[in-house]
Formats: sequence, C-alpha cells, structure tokens
Amino acid sequence: MGKIILIHGTFDGDETETGDRWWQKGGAMRADLEAAGHEVEAFRWSGENSDVARMKAAKALAKQLTQTGGDITLLAHSHGGNVAREALAMTKGKVEASIKTVSVGTPFIDRVPPFAQNLLGWESVVIVLLILGLFFFEPLTGRHFETATDLSDNEMMRLYFFAGVAWAALFGWRAFRNRAKTYAAEAAHFLPVTHTMDEAVSMLQMADRQKIEAATPGSARRTLRLSFMPLVYLGMAAAVGWVLYYFFSRWETSSDEWQVLLVLVPVAAAAAYFGGIIINTLLSFPLGLVAPHLLNGLVQSTIKSSSLGLDSGAHSRRVGPSPTKGMKIPTLPPALEREIADHANQALSDRVGLLRELLTGASQNGVDPMAALDETFTWDELIHTAYFRVPNCRAFILEKVSKAQRAS
Repeated sequence: MGKIILIHGTFDGDETETGDRWWQKGGAMRADLEAAGHEVEAFRWSGENSDVARMKAAKALAKQLTQTGGDITLLAHSHGGNVAREALAMTKGKVEASIKTVSVGTPFIDRVPPFAQNLLGWESVVIVLLILGLFFFEPLTGRHFETATDLSDNEMMRLYFFAGVAWAALFGWRAFRNRAKTYAAEAAHFLPVTHTMDEAVSMLQMADRQKIEAATPGSARRTLRLSFMPLVYLGMAAAVGWVLYYFFSRWETSSDEWQVLLVLVPVAAAAAYFGGIIINTLLSFPLGLVAPHLLNGLVQSTIKSSSLGLDSGAHSRRVGPSPTKGMKIPTLPPALEREIADHANQALSDRVGLLRELLTGASQNGVDPMAALDETFTWDELIHTAYFRVPNCRAFILEKVSKAQRAS
C-alpha cells in the first residue's frame, strides 16, 4: 500500500501538522485514512490565493515526489489540486506514471505562463553567451573577431541575422507551446470529486468567462466630452489673454483700441469656446469607440486576476472542474450531493440568525465587522469547504483513494 500525501487548498494552511483541519493529525479525513491502514503525510504550503505561491508549492512538491519515488497517491482539495497538477507537469514524466491524484472541489486553471517567461529558455542563454563572447573576444585575445575568424563584414552580418532569426523562431515556438498546453498527460492520473453546486468552482468559472461592460460608446463619449471641457475653458482663457497682451503691448499706438478691445475680448472667447466644443465633439466620437474596449478589458482583467490569484503575470485559458478541457468527470451520487448541500444549508441557517446581532454589535463596539464575521462563520456554510465534514462524503473520498491506489 503506497503513501498518501494530503495537499490543502487556499486559506487552509497552518504552520502545525496537528489540529482539526481535514489534513492535520486530528482532522476527520486524515483519521479515516489512517484507520483504513494508509500511510499518510501532509504537504504544507502557504495557502495564499496567489499564482506565485501555487507555483512555488508545485516546485517543492515536484522535488519531493521525484526524491520519494514509488507509488504515491495525492489527495488534494481546492487549489491544492492545481498545485498537484503543476507539480506533475514539472516532473516531466519521471514519476507521473506511479502517481494518482484524487482532487476534491478543485477549480482547475489552465495556466499560461507570463509572456516574459518565454525568454528564459536555453536558446536565450546561448544567444546571451554568444553576444558576451563576441564582446569580450578582443579584450581577452587581443585580436579582432573578424580577423581571427577571417570573416568578412557581410558574413558577420549574415551570422548575426541567422542567429537572431533562430532565436526569434525558438522564442515563438516556446510561446506557442505554452499557450497550447492541455494538461492531458497529467489529467490521465486524476480522479476528480466535485459537487455540481461547488461555489468556488462556479464563481471562478464565472470570473474567468464574465464579460464586463463598465462603459459603452455613449457613456464614454459623454465622459470624454466632460473631461475635455477644462481644456476648452483653458483655450478661452488663452485667447482672451492673447488679446489683452496684444492690446497693452500696443497701448501707445492708438487710444481708439479701447473700442476694439471691447469687441475682440468676447469674440475671442466665443471663438475659442465654440472651436473647442467642435474639436471636443469630433474627438469624442473616435475615442468613444476605442475607450470602452480598453476600459472594459482593464476591469475584466483586474477582476479575473484578483479572483484567480494571477499575480505573476500569468493568465488563464480555461477554468473548470475537470483537469483538462473536454474531460468528462463523474458526478457525485445524487443522495450524497443532497446530503452535502443540506449540511451546508443547515450550518448557514444556524449562523445567519446571528448576522444582524453580530453586525450591530460590531459597529457599536468599534469592532471590525469582517473580523467578527470571520470568527463567527465556520467552514461548514459552504459546499466547497464541507466535503470533509460529511461522514458519507469522507467515505466516498476514501473509496476513491483506495481505487487510485489499486490503479497505480
């Protein structure tokens, strides 16, 4: 019987291995696994909603899996499933075949690395070493590179050109390969367990797919026209200032200019105003078509990055309950889904009755309402965090783990 490694999810980390969390010594799920005779250990990571934290955890897990070897079963909850899948991808097939993963409530993120990361390949290292070699050739050898190699200027230019083209081609291939990654090889070693009403999976899918319309062409044009109005007034002030400057600089030439000034000042102000309004209107139409796309894209990208924790510059191609696109995952038995939902609903019902009193008391006593809510609500109110609190669900997961071990 192989080893089982428990991987917790987001916000579920702890510095100690003893406690009441499902993966800790003393937790219900770990107790059930040990009672069934399994060798169990926990893989602890920060649990931050952060791509940087997940990838750091994946590297540590991949190193542990490579060093441990043998048949291993991973039991991962929430984003712990993403940590496990990225770790399997990092092992490059060295231990993947002997590892099975049971993921519980994982919102799988098909991750596309940051574009700049494509520069970190071996081909970039070769190009940099080549440039450094050419730069330091003369100081180190005392001879020009062209003289030492007997290459003409044209041949040197062709050498640089082909080196640049080769690097660009390899860089493009790396970027394409990263975008086209399907996780199919890793998905073959997963047994997903997900409730059809899992809040975290559903909400992250929505955040990934949501099309934000914070601005429309009409609202953008109105906003732009209002934004440009200070420039129109500034133009009016400049026009009037120029007329006054012209008048006073020529004061001695003619006293009749007082009458001209009384006409020129309002004319200049009116001309600047109406000219500014015309330019403002003409500019607002093309800008009003472009601005909504830029603003909506920025808002959508910000919401998506914040929800998925994409703080590294990476972005997602897909979010879903399956380890790879198109993979059909078995649903939980209907009776078990109802039992988990009833557990969460009952816990939520018990707590909501305290909500008004809690918020009122917090505001009157100067207590942070969010801190008070955090202390009052438990992990039972959400389906996403109630899997391990329902005995029949733990038994179902235990059966999945045993199945995974038999298959490995």
